[in-house]
Amino acid sequence: TDSQTMVGAKIMGISCLPYLIIQTPLIDGHPAEGPEAALIGAVTCFLGFIGYSVYQVAYPWLQNKRIEEARLSLLRAKTVKQISRSA
Repeated sequence: TDSQTMVGAKIMGISCLPYLIIQTPLIDGHPAEGPEAALIGAVTCFLGFIGYSVYQVAYPWLQNKRIEEARLSLLRAKTVKQISRSA
């Protein structure tokens, strides 16, 4: 795996944080604090969304990686087509 994959994995791990925030009062047996935890979780989700959007614009490595994979796939398809025509 490359370093960008590790960064993506860490981002996915951090994305679980809002769910833990929401569930913690229920696990501890304090359901009355559930709505406050839900609000905190929602704000955390929104901030995470904004942060991830900025990250995608500032570091477009994932889009570049997908474009390169698409180019390679097209090149393979063209090569196979040329070989099948000449055979």
